[in-house]
Amino acid sequence: MKPSRAIVSMVMCLALLALVISPVAPALAQDRVIELTGVSNFRDLGGYTGVSGAIEWEKIFRSGHFASFDNDWQGLGIETVIDLRNDGDKMRDSLYDPESLGAWWINWEIVPDSGIYGTLDPTDPTTWHGHDVFHEDGSLYVSVPFNQGDPTAVGWEPPYADPWQYNNIILWSLVDNWPGPDSSALDYWYVGILEANKPAIKQVFEVLADSNNYPLVFHCTQGKDRVGTVSALLLDLLGVPAQTIIEDYALTQTLTADATAATLAELEGAIYYSENLTEGYEFLYGLMPEGAEASHWEPAICIHMPAIQSLLFYMQFMYGGAEGFLTSIGVDPHDLIKVRANLLADWDIESKPIDVGIGVTESFATGAVSVTFGEITGAGDTSVYMQTGRLGGGLPSGVTPRGLFVDISTTSTYAGAITVALNYDPGTSNPEELRMFHWNGASWNDVTTSVDTGTNTIYGEVDSLSPFFYGHVQTRGVPVFFNIYAGI
Repeated sequence: MKPSRAIVSMVMCLALLALVISPVAPALAQDRVIELTGVSNFRDLGGYTGVSGAIEWEKIFRSGHFASFDNDWQGLGIETVIDLRNDGDKMRDSLYDPESLGAWWINWEIVPDSGIYGTLDPTDPTTWHGHDVFHEDGSLYVSVPFNQGDPTAVGWEPPYADPWQYNNIILWSLVDNWPGPDSSALDYWYVGILEANKPAIKQVFEVLADSNNYPLVFHCTQGKDRVGTVSALLLDLLGVPAQTIIEDYALTQTLTADATAATLAELEGAIYYSENLTEGYEFLYGLMPEGAEASHWEPAICIHMPAIQSLLFYMQFMYGGAEGFLTSIGVDPHDLIKVRANLLADWDIESKPIDVGIGVTESFATGAVSVTFGEITGAGDTSVYMQTGRLGGGLPSGVTPRGLFVDISTTSTYAGAITVALNYDPGTSNPEELRMFHWNGASWNDVTTSVDTGTNTIYGEVDSLSPFFYGHVQTRGVPVFFNIYAGI
C-alpha cells in the first residue's frame, strides 16, 4: 500500500495536535544506559510497561554500531547481534578510524549457509548476508540491511524518488534554495523507512520470535533512525504507550551528544567523507550542495521529533498499529505471540509432552486451558502461550475480548478434530453470549460449539492450532473497524 503525501500530512497534523513532547528523558534512563567501550547509544529496552505487561530487563537492547567495540559485553551474555546497516554504512563506519576497529569486529568464525545469497568472503562483512556468522564468543551475527527509506511513500516523484539517494536528498533538502522537495520531507523519513524495508523488518521479527536468540541487540550506525523505527514497532507491539516510545527515542540525543558534535565538526565544508572513501565507492555518499554548511545537517543527524511522531500516527492510521503492519507484511501471528512471550515478564508459557493415542486431552494453567485431540499419531510437545488481559490489536470487528488470550502449538502429528476449552471468569456478564475466535492464518473465525455456564467453560472445535481468544460480539451500534489481521 502506497499512501499519498496528503494522507501522511494529515497524520502528521494529528500527531502534532495530539502530543506535547517533553524534553525529559524516560524514567529509569540512568538504569537502562550501559557504557560499552567503543560503542555509543547502547541501552536496555527493559522496564517499559504497557497494556500487555512489563518488558523484562537484560533481554533486548538497542545501540549504535560496534566498529570500535573492545569485545567486553560486561556480563550481558549477548547471544545475537542484528545489524541493520547496509554495506555503505559498514564501510563508512570503519573509515572513521580504520586503525581503531575493535577486537569484537575482527574475530569471527564464519559458518556458511547454502550460498544462495552469494559468495561468502570471511574477510568482507558485506558478503555475510544470509549466512550464519558466529563470533568467537558464541554470539550470532545477523545482517539485515535496511535502506534509508522509500521516497514514494511520502509522495516524491522522479527524479527525486531514488531510494538509494533518499538519504542524501533529504539532507540536501535542508539547504537554502534547494530546488527539490521541501525540508518537511524529513518529518516523514521514518514512514519511508517503514514502507521501504518490509522484507527486512519481517526478517528482524522472525529473529525476535526465536527464544534461543536472547539476550539480543539490534543496531544501525547511530542507533537513531533505522533502530528507532524497529524499536517503535517492537514497543508498540508490546503495548508500550506512544509517549514512552517517543521519550525512549529522545534519549538518543543525550547519549549521542558528543558523537553528534564531532560529526557536525567533520562536516564543516562541502564534501561528506568523499576524500576518505575507497576509489569507486564515492557514489554512495555524493557531494553536498553548494553553499551547504554543517548546520544544515543538524536536523537529520540529531533526533527529529516530528519523524517519530508521524511514524507512530501513520502506523495507527494506516494499519491499526504495529501488529497490523507486521501481519500485513507476512509476519506469522504465532511469531508475534512468541515475541511477546519472549520479552514480556507476565506472559505464561507452558509446554507438555503428549503421547500417541485416541481422544488425548491435556490441560494447562491449572485447567484454564485444555486441548483434546481426536487422535495423536506421533508423539511431541504441545505448548500454550497465555496472557490474561487485552490483546493489543488484531481483533475482528465488533468484538470485545474477555479474559484469556492463548496461542496453542504442537510438534505432535495428529488427525481429526481438535476441541479447545477455555475457562472464563465466573463474574463475566452474559456468559452464554461468549464466543471463541480462532485465527486460521488469514482471518478470525468464530469456532464456538458451546458454553457451559456450570463449569464456566467455553468450547470450540478446529482442525488446526494457532491463536485463540474469547469475547462478546456487539450486536447494536457497532462501529466499522478494519480487520487488521487480514491486512484490509
